[in-house]
Amino acid sequence: MSDGQAPQRYSANERIVIGIKLHDDSGIHDVTGLFVHSENPNAAITMPGYGGGAQRATVYIQNFVTTNTPPGQYICKHVQAQDGRGNLSTLHPDITFYVDQQPVPDDQGPELKGWYFPSEEVRVVERSLIEIEAAKRDARQYAELQPTETAKGTSEDTGAHGNMQEGTMDASEGDALQLIGGKMDEMAQEMTEDTGGHGDIRLHAQRRMDETAREMFEED
Repeated sequence: MSDGQAPQRYSANERIVIGIKLHDDSGIHDVTGLFVHSENPNAAITMPGYGGGAQRATVYIQNFVTTNTPPGQYICKHVQAQDGRGNLSTLHPDITFYVDQQPVPDDQGPELKGWYFPSEEVRVVERSLIEIEAAKRDARQYAELQPTETAKGTSEDTGAHGNMQEGTMDASEGDALQLIGGKMDEMAQEMTEDTGGHGDIRLHAQRRMDETAREMFEED
């Protein structure tokens, strides 16, 4: 074992990395290590690396352990290193590592552990509490931020005035949708009067809010 280091152990999805110190006046280029299973010669792990043309370099050869990698001891069969002139050296460092036994994959569905008729009313849950709380949070943030961002865009584009953010902050969460609807009417009316637009004033407001929301998401 190099430098007196104990063999390393690896599990599935872990990366094996080994540093190889090399020197060549022509530069160090491709380096490849071959590690063979101690009890199964057909099981091997190839670990490539690259020296970048440096004359002195620690080249890190590496590869990943997969769920199909047989467990057990792996011994370095050889490390091949190529220099800038195309010369190839076959080296035999004393390197060993272990791949641990992989856990048995879970390929079965839930098991039946019992059943019963409940004695009290049970609330049916269609979504997890996490999803429900996330939906509430998103709705609250939309109600708080959307009128503010829309009012800002309207004032810049049409010269409309008024503090929509202040109205939103004073309203309760339950009145958020009603507040948005009222602000849409006010904003649309101002847009129509200031810009000479025609048609459904709520359609103008809805288009403005859609454009502002799209710009806000693109910036994020």
